[in-house]
Amino acid sequence: MSHELRTPLNSIIGFSEIISEESFGPSGNRKYVEYAKDIRFAGQHLLVIINDILDLMKIEAGRRRIQPEWVDLADVFKEVDSLVGLTVSEKGLNMRFVCSEEVPRVWLDRVSIRQVLLNLIANSVKFTEAGGHIVVSAEHRPSAGLKISIVDDGVGIGQEDLLRILKPFEQARDTVLKTAEGTGLGLPLSKSLIQLNGGSFKIESTQGQGTRVEIEFASAKTRTDRDTD
Repeated sequence: MSHELRTPLNSIIGFSEIISEESFGPSGNRKYVEYAKDIRFAGQHLLVIINDILDLMKIEAGRRRIQPEWVDLADVFKEVDSLVGLTVSEKGLNMRFVCSEEVPRVWLDRVSIRQVLLNLIANSVKFTEAGGHIVVSAEHRPSAGLKISIVDDGVGIGQEDLLRILKPFEQARDTVLKTAEGTGLGLPLSKSLIQLNGGSFKIESTQGQGTRVEIEFASAKTRTDRDTD
């Protein structure tokens, strides 16, 4: 299923990129270039949806495997910032990452944690208007483990929608940003990936005030530079 969907779609994306960039010479009509760019954008969007669906299917079937390693969250924050920073600035938002030196390295799957952060930040960006703020932070409490928080002052989510949006393909109905697009897969996929890493997920929101998402890894293994293998 994965191969049958991804292979032709990657071909569509690749060929449309060649056409849109006129790699083999001018097309002779700018409309062809515009259409090729539209095809490429639609293909990339569809590929993201397919990847999310396949990830959810793998997790539900117990076939999604994680590869834990010692992760420095400050480094992961930098990676995520480099990937979303341009989008954030183009929308006129203020985003900052907070990770003190006291936060130890943690034994987690780096790829899935980065994916979770990208999904959750994308939601905050989508539902926070220009001039708004997003804060991504990590803290370690010896008695309670590691906690990662994503907090925004966006439009918020109605209480009746909080449980529903954690189901695949569901979106908040009562939001002032009616034009916001999405598949409704980001939150349920993020929750599943967090649980796969042994963590818990909590979301709190108030309409007109913003949303707070907390990820906790109470029993995750941690280590500092002073520790030995």
